[in-house]
Amino acid sequence: MGMVRIAAAAALYVALVGAADAQSVEKRPDGTVEWKAGINGVTLEFNPAGGVRRIYSKYSHPVTIADKRGVHTATVIAEEKAKGEIVRFLEQDVASGRVVNEFENTVSKTTQEKAGDGRSISTVDQRTIGQSLTELSSSMASGTLSGVVVLESGYDEKEQEAWVVVGLSEKSMSAAQATRDMLKEKRRPAPSGTGPGPATTAGRGPAEEAPRSVIRRGNTDF
Repeated sequence: MGMVRIAAAAALYVALVGAADAQSVEKRPDGTVEWKAGINGVTLEFNPAGGVRRIYSKYSHPVTIADKRGVHTATVIAEEKAKGEIVRFLEQDVASGRVVNEFENTVSKTTQEKAGDGRSISTVDQRTIGQSLTELSSSMASGTLSGVVVLESGYDEKEQEAWVVVGLSEKSMSAAQATRDMLKEKRRPAPSGTGPGPATTAGRGPAEEAPRSVIRRGNTDF
């Protein structure tokens, strides 16, 4: 499976190198190639050897109430959505189906009339036949990402939306694996009496001034 994925990545790299005029492909002087997989969302960076070096994902989310709390909430949502775009790009299950339903309903109505000694009884039967067609489609994606870092986050005052760029690379994945291995080796039970201190709560103060546009960038060499 690993060799198949490497071969597929190399084949994609060759195809991208040949598409120099495509707007979604950017060649760099160091030999790397950047490919945007869609209008928004996932971007792949290939190393000169043809392997996937990095993968990015950007997601924007509108800010409902333009204060610090509102921007923070939208930023958190955008971060999780950006991670989800990576997972959906890597693998997702899509289901589609049709359901045809035919039903029959019969109603009988009996009427009795009396006029002197005579009686008149009439019965009316009504039948209703119906059909319905339902089309169902759904998709689901789940996965585990290792070494994900937040590369950029920002807020656009004019558009009133927050965005986040997350990514993972060979370097960040190796660092995450090394950290997990270190924690497994160094894990020790916590000494008694060293639990967390009392929790503190911060109430919301007076109305805050609307935040201005801002961009925060993390480590570019990740």
